[in-house]
Amino acid sequence: MPEYIGKFADCTIATGLLDSRGKLGRGSPVLECEVPDYDIIDSVEYEYVPKDTFFLKATKGCVHKCRFCAVPKLEPRYSGYKDLPYQVHKAVLRHGERQNMALLDNNVLAHPALNRIIDQIRDLGFGRGMWWNKRFRYVDFNQGIDARIIAGNPNIADLLYGINLSPVRLAFDTMSMEKHYRKAIELMARAGFREFTNYMLYNFIDSPEDFYRRLHINLDLSRQHQITITGFPMRYAPIDAVSRQYVSPTWKWRYLRGIRCILLATRGLIGTNPSFIDTAFGRTFEEFIEIVSMPDRYIIFRNEHKNNGASEWRRIYHRLSENEKMEFMDLLDVLNRNPKDRIALIAKNRRYRNILAHYYEPAES
Repeated sequence: MPEYIGKFADCTIATGLLDSRGKLGRGSPVLECEVPDYDIIDSVEYEYVPKDTFFLKATKGCVHKCRFCAVPKLEPRYSGYKDLPYQVHKAVLRHGERQNMALLDNNVLAHPALNRIIDQIRDLGFGRGMWWNKRFRYVDFNQGIDARIIAGNPNIADLLYGINLSPVRLAFDTMSMEKHYRKAIELMARAGFREFTNYMLYNFIDSPEDFYRRLHINLDLSRQHQITITGFPMRYAPIDAVSRQYVSPTWKWRYLRGIRCILLATRGLIGTNPSFIDTAFGRTFEEFIEIVSMPDRYIIFRNEHKNNGASEWRRIYHRLSENEKMEFMDLLDVLNRNPKDRIALIAKNRRYRNILAHYYEPAES
């Protein structure tokens, strides 16, 4: 968004890839080929993950043009291949040997030279079962691998099993991908992979019910193949948005807020323990909607408020008709978007005063 940035910042904006000389001024090098400054990792006050890792990129762009994704705009042409041994050699000279490897490609599986890429990863010391410094050396395709490509070519799962790929990252962004996703999981599990950390987009074209169904599909696949699929929900916002307030027409703001509250306790991840899923997200879709409709503290500190506040909230909530529940969810959205007018808006609303008292402290209402 160079035009938007230009309105607020007095600077020169270089657009596009830094793949030719002079992009950042006369005589500036081809920065795309430069070794990343690994020392930045040591400058932060927390432990950066992944640490002790080669950061590499073999390809640019993606063969898909998904509407929710920024890649087609940032890297509009799918291309490559950038030699991995050369990148590792330059990194070792500047920063020393590294334990693990992270490839930042957006869709490495789509490249015709995939076999060569995997061979080079293995030859660099990251083949299945290889050690260095008395520890396994892991490879992370950090942006994920394409379930559609795996489902269409069973040989890829076996090819990937030839390297220390961990974790396996797939995406289950919409229910339209279910067939390919199930097949990819089956093939990867059959090849020998046991642990998956899979992205789950929500607040895009999906519905809350779609999101809930995908949770249980991951649970079913984990049981069926005796594997572990950890879900990593990612809330959608348009790529040209300047805030995180976007709410899809199929969602309610309160539902999105409720999911965030649940994920606070899990650091953003969803495991495959059935009792956890039932407790955190509900045994049925109706329970799920009820949970994500609750005030923040009743979700985050559920045990403390189980018989202290939450039960009273639930009694009032159950007395509302379905239309009233939707109307109330819309009211919460309005109150969230208008914090300056919130006190006045609550004071005027007699219909939902009793239940609103559970969302806002007396000082706020």
